Order: sequence, then C-alpha cells, then structure tokens
Amino acid sequence: MQAPQNHLTSTAGNAGAPHKLRWRTWLPPLIWIAMIAGGGSSSLSASHTYVWLERLLGFLHLDRATLAWVNLAIRKTGHFCVYGFLSLLLFRSWRDTLSFKSKPAWSWRAAVLAVAGSALVAALDEFHQRFSPGRTSSPRDVALDTFGAIFVQLVVLLVLVDRSRS
Repeated sequence: MQAPQNHLTSTAGNAGAPHKLRWRTWLPPLIWIAMIAGGGSSSLSASHTYVWLERLLGFLHLDRATLAWVNLAIRKTGHFCVYGFLSLLLFRSWRDTLSFKSKPAWSWRAAVLAVAGSALVAALDEFHQRFSPGRTSSPRDVALDTFGAIFVQLVVLLVLVDRSRS
C-alpha cells in the first residue's frame, strides 16, 4: 500500500484517476469560491469592518484617520491573500485534472488557468458587489486580487523548482 502523496509536490498527478475520483480535487476551490461569494455581502462592507476594528482596537485610542487606514490595509491585504490562496487551490485542481505525459509537479498551463480563474472570480465578485447595499465595486480590487494570484503562482514555482533541484 502506497502512502498518500502531497498534492503540491507530487509528480504523480491525478490525470490517470477515474473520473469519479477527480471531482474531489475541485471541492476545496469550490468551497473557497462560495466563501468569497458570501463575503461579498453587505456584512463585510468597509463600514462594517471599520466598526468591528473600532471595537477591537478601542483600547489603543486611535484617531479616525489611523483607524480608517488600518481598515483599508487589512481589507486590501485580505483581498491579496484570499485570491492568492484561491490561485493555489485552483492550481492544484488544474494540475491534478489536466493530462500530462510526464505529470510534472508544476505546469504553466495549470498556473495560467489558476490565475485566470482567480481573476474571473474576482471580476464576478466585484460585479456582484455593485448590487449589494453598502458595497462598492472597483476594478482596482480585481487587479489586486489578480496580483495576489500571480504572486502565489510565483512562490509555488520557486518552491517546486527548488525542491526538484534538491
């Protein structure tokens, strides 16, 4: 009996697996996308997160401008990280789903599809936010989300190339 392999560093892939087993690789990104869609509601608008931060950091007695800056920094960092992680999940799913002759640990096709998928979800989320009360829609957020996805793909590339050299 073989030990399970890490999906990120595996060179075996899942391309030869029966179709009924491949769907499992898509569950994590689909769940993450559902969480992103839920986060696009008015409950996570900037005004709501500002109030939460005001309560959480009240003991620091920050002025409104500083608290607004902290709120913005946390929100934008969240965008970058959430879509970076989505890119990682999508990379894993695409890599395990696509057919490769040599079944590499890293693939341009999987990375490009992961970034494109992340950018598409970001654009759809911003479009959804246009119609949510208390939310705003910004192409800059889509760009930030896409940069998060690209950054994570570069990190994955560096990690996997470094491991393959060892």
